[in-house]
Amino acid sequence: MKKTMKKTLNLVLLFLFVLSLCQPIVFAQNSVNIRVDGETRSCAVEPFIQNGRTLVSLKDISALLDIEFQHDAETNLITAATEDYSVELTVGAEKAKGTRVSYTLDVPAQSIDDKIVVPIRFIAEQLGYKVAWEQDTGTVVLEELKLIRDEPTEAQKWAIARARQLTEFKFTPIKDIPINLSSSTWGFFEAGKEYKGFPYGGGLEANDKFVGENVSFETFLSALANPDSVLYTRDLYKELGSVFYGIVCNGLVRYSLGIDQRYSTEKFLDIPGMNQVCTEGQYTVNDLELADVLHAHGNGTNHVILVTGILRDETGEIVKVELSEAVRTTCRRRLFSVEDFHNKYMTKYKVCRYEYLDEIPPFDEEQDKILFESGIDKKAPMIAVDCGDKSNYAPSLHEGDKTIISVFAEGENTVQILRDGALVEEIKVNGYQKIERKFEPGYYVAKLANTEHSTEFCVCKPEITHTVKDGVITINVSSGDPESEISHMEFRVPGERYRPLHSVVELTEEEKKTGVIVREIPEGAGNYKISFKNKYGIWTVTMITI
Repeated sequence: MKKTMKKTLNLVLLFLFVLSLCQPIVFAQNSVNIRVDGETRSCAVEPFIQNGRTLVSLKDISALLDIEFQHDAETNLITAATEDYSVELTVGAEKAKGTRVSYTLDVPAQSIDDKIVVPIRFIAEQLGYKVAWEQDTGTVVLEELKLIRDEPTEAQKWAIARARQLTEFKFTPIKDIPINLSSSTWGFFEAGKEYKGFPYGGGLEANDKFVGENVSFETFLSALANPDSVLYTRDLYKELGSVFYGIVCNGLVRYSLGIDQRYSTEKFLDIPGMNQVCTEGQYTVNDLELADVLHAHGNGTNHVILVTGILRDETGEIVKVELSEAVRTTCRRRLFSVEDFHNKYMTKYKVCRYEYLDEIPPFDEEQDKILFESGIDKKAPMIAVDCGDKSNYAPSLHEGDKTIISVFAEGENTVQILRDGALVEEIKVNGYQKIERKFEPGYYVAKLANTEHSTEFCVCKPEITHTVKDGVITINVSSGDPESEISHMEFRVPGERYRPLHSVVELTEEEKKTGVIVREIPEGAGNYKISFKNKYGIWTVTMITI
């Protein structure tokens, strides 16, 4: 009897096992429907629910949202981007990014039966859709957000347009460019890979090599196209943690607002006309205006950001805030939901407003065309100077370095060196060649004879002396260049090359004209720094000890 019962039980178990093999794998108790902007859509791969999250195939979500996704089979990284949004996630990883904001996923992307499936809510929300779940019908409802941007005033328009130059510019290095990836990690902008936004250049203040401030876009682009330029050959990141030409957070904001003189982030509120209008934690997104500045200093945060977009839904409610900022490794523009903005910024950042918006200079239309229409020639120029065309060579961290002129033309050529329009030297070259020279002060042009190919630069050598008596310093300054004028000066903390003791010292027109500057030495000052300005931009010398 027991044997019969055992045999019967085994037959039942075997029948159930065989039956299970005949059944399709069911990921969810109920089928999942997808509705996009009111239209029910079908999927090639059946969507399913896992741990309360709906997963769809990568191919299907691309068709549903009409957005192209990239999948790197080697790294399993999935990316997609539109003009305003971007998303990044990796198969099997909980960490993901939406428009460069980090998130932790409840359910990560997965590979099932050689098909990549992704969480539809996270993807759709990061790419500009409102997502809802209809319990009765088992339907994921996607509605594209029809966001309306606040129209900027004429003054705000220029600030936003100038910020766009720094965040939207794209470049492709022709060689690896050393770059600081974090406070303790170094790496490279990789040759042949496209990057968006001007490079971050923290730590370069002594060299004064800031894009959009005292390094023109034209100079930067010419250096980017020259494989022998300082971008590729000067490993300043080992000493300063930075690429040679770059921009920092306060530089992006100051450039956007047309503020020429340098103010550190610590001293940002000392800028004339920069007024705090909201303190940390005491405002909502409704208090923001376009071209407002978010400023934080202390408690581990030292940063400034520009508000470049306020986006509302059809009811007029603010649903997104757009911020533009310079951070490692490039300048970037990001959209934040109201919730994300509140969590990330409102409790740490005060809101500041610049009262001289009406005085912001418009950006150069021709320069804008160079950046966004014609771009740059990725091939090396025929002749180039290592700091870039129209650059200033001045005493700096590399005082005493020679100017390097590279010739990339084939065959035999003659390089003519002209100083202030007069021929000073002719050099015979054959094919690729580097010419190293230590030039006297002046404006130079290096050109290939009998061609239109040339490059120009300025060598600067100021004379600065000072005397100290009864706590007063008298500085005698000569730029050494009739086309350069004194721009400003700063006092510095002893031993702190990059940290100003106070904000920029305003000089009178008489002081700029005579070159004689008399000031009481501020308490704690150990160094000072003089900056000059000519047609190529601002140039300076390293700190001078008092």
